[in-house]
Parts: sequence; structure tokens; C-alpha cells
Amino acid sequence: MKSTVLPLLSAALLAMACENEMDFKGDERTPKMYVNTILGPEAEERFIEVSESVFLFGNRKPQPVNNAAFKVWRNGAEVPVKHTTAEDSGHTLYTFSSPLSAGDKLELSGESPLHGAIAGSDVMPEPARIKEVKTEWFTGKEKRWPYEKEKSYLRTLVTLADKPEEKNYYRIIVRSETDYTYSYQKWDETVVTGESEYRQTHEVYVDREVLFNNNVGNVLAGDEEDARMYRIFSDELFAGREYTLNVYVQLDRTLEEWGNSGYTYEVTGQRVTIEILTLSENLFRHLRSVELAYIENNFSEPVKIYTNITGGYGIFGMYNVAEKRVEVPPFSGR
Repeated sequence: MKSTVLPLLSAALLAMACENEMDFKGDERTPKMYVNTILGPEAEERFIEVSESVFLFGNRKPQPVNNAAFKVWRNGAEVPVKHTTAEDSGHTLYTFSSPLSAGDKLELSGESPLHGAIAGSDVMPEPARIKEVKTEWFTGKEKRWPYEKEKSYLRTLVTLADKPEEKNYYRIIVRSETDYTYSYQKWDETVVTGESEYRQTHEVYVDREVLFNNNVGNVLAGDEEDARMYRIFSDELFAGREYTLNVYVQLDRTLEEWGNSGYTYEVTGQRVTIEILTLSENLFRHLRSVELAYIENNFSEPVKIYTNITGGYGIFGMYNVAEKRVEVPPFSGR
């Protein structure tokens, strides 16, 4: 009896688990403007990148927003805005020119016949205060399936003095410059020598820093497990105090692994530049929501991407920059 019931039960369960395909006829809403504008203190010419939102399951494709009118105010004074060009990706660029410094407030408004009116604003934060940067070499295993390869890493210990009495939001970027000489032998046995510089913006590993995650020290050096996309953090754990950030980058102490057959390289000097971006709260919340949306977790709740654009979607955000450049000492051992 059991031998007859079990196959029948299995067949019934399989039938229940089958999926039926059906057409989804959702409500296609009127497209709205999507603004992607992140502004810092560096450039004079500013870009407002605009596209349109469309229904994910609909038939409409995003179109350039060419017939919109935008206005920008800096600290209450209007700044002229002009339309530049529509990109192949469907984004449209509008530009304005204005210097920006800490405390400046920018306000944006725009309207198009199809997309309606939008508005957004933000204030540029104060630059971070970098008190000190120390570096130290270490070696670790870089995880590259199906094997692990030993690599050299540079730990960067960055001491920040957090501004008291206000909430602060940060992002860290690490860049390096490597001076080197090279030599190689030509076909006629002539030896060619020279010197050059190699510049690199690094992936910043944060798995040893508690500000970024709760699983400290349990992964291989260079492993992307528990990493964060933008390397952003707040001062929640050190508000108003000094704090030393413990992150690291993969940096070659020799250039022999470049793989150019016949070439000989020698490193003559290395420097790293630590950039600390101070983010407005609007920009931090937007980047953080994007970060959370990319985390692969089948049990997490859907993430709503933060926007400060009323009447539309996207971000109109600002940041400031502080940087410190230090010489990297020669590697002296394991």
C-alpha cells in the first residue's frame, strides 16, 4: 500500500509546484523625471543628469528629457541653466556654472509638459578633518577560486577628528602613485632604460573595521565578503571624538607580477592619498539605500531607494573633500 501511495503523493506535489505563466497587466503610470546629480567643490561647470522613469513591466522605453526647463539657486541667487545634449543612454544633461563651498545651499526646480514638476535641494557640508595617516605593510591570501594567492597589502590607519554637535557622514577613497624604473633588451641586444609613474584608485577593504560590518577579522585579506560598495560610514560610534579608521588596499611592493616578458622593474617610491568625502545626509541616505538594495539576501525586506526629489525620483546631493598624501615606507619583510 505504501509503495502505491508515495508515488501518487509525489506526483501530486510536483503538480502543485508547477508554475503557470500569465500576462501581467499592471498600471502604466505617467513617467516622471529621474535626477542623478552629485556635486562637489572641485569643478566650476556642474551637470544635472536627467532621465525618465518608466514602468518596469510596461512597453515604454525611457526617452530623453529634452523639453524641460530647469532653474537653480545658490544661496537664494538664481544661476543660469542651459541644456547641452542627450546621451545615447537616454540621459539628458543640463549645465550651470557656480563655485561651491561649505555651507552653500543649492535649490533645483524643473518642469516638463510630460513629466510634471520636480524640486530638490541640498547643502554642502564642511570638509573632514584628517589628523594623521599611518601605513604598514602586511601579506595575506587573496581568494581567487579555486586557489589562494599570496599578495601584499597596505594598511592605512586614518585618524579623523569628528566635528561635534552635528551628525556627520563620510566616504573613504584611497589612491596610490608608484614611481619605478624599467629596462628591457631590444632585438639587437640594445638595453633600453627609463622611469615612469603608475597611478591607481584602489578597492578599499573594510572587513577589519567595525564601522562597516559586525564580522570583523573572520575573512581572508582581500575577500569581498561583508564588504561595502561605497565605503561610506557615519560618526554614530565616535560622534564628536577622534577615531582611527582601519582599512587596507592591495598594493604591489614590486612590479615583477606585471607579466611583461623581458622587462625588469624596480620601485623607487610609493605614495598614497587618502580622500575623505563628507557627505550630506541626503547623499548618504541615497548611497546607503542603493548599497542595501544590492546585498543578496533572500530573507531581507525590499529596499526603497531614498530620494530627495519631490515630484520625481533620484538624488540632488552634495559632498566636500579633504585629503592627505603620505609617503609609503619600503617593504621590510613579512
